[in-house]
Amino acid sequence: MKHLLIAAVTALSLTACGAPSSGSSDVAVDAAALSVLISDGYIMAPLKGRDVGAGFFIAENQGPATQIVAASSPVARAVEIHTHSMADGVMQMREVDAVDLPENGSIAFEPGSFHLMMFGFSHADGQMDAPVTFTLGSGEDFTVTLPIREMGQ
Repeated sequence: MKHLLIAAVTALSLTACGAPSSGSSDVAVDAAALSVLISDGYIMAPLKGRDVGAGFFIAENQGPATQIVAASSPVARAVEIHTHSMADGVMQMREVDAVDLPENGSIAFEPGSFHLMMFGFSHADGQMDAPVTFTLGSGEDFTVTLPIREMGQ
């Protein structure tokens, strides 16, 4: 099942309700500024006895260049953006500060590439999905709900 959210819809609902944007500013979110879509996403729950999950999805930017600079979720104590890189012939995973989303382009967050590492992962038995909030380089936040997959699904 595809999960797709247009961030502008979230921003528009926040603007319509008069909610402030994230941060200390009282300025409402500008719906026209957000154009990032998240699709084909899921959270991979950790193996039994472990507490580190991962998030995968496609981030499509339908506007000017931007960045994903952070993510969070109530099912994880901390969420970091990671990538894989080759160093001295060994594949290593490392945290990155941001992922550039090119103008009118997309980036796949997938195994072996960019992905979310979800530390302190915990969800209720039978919980089928969880919200993930993304922060763009401009400071705007938007939230999508991603299905939770158990290993082997």
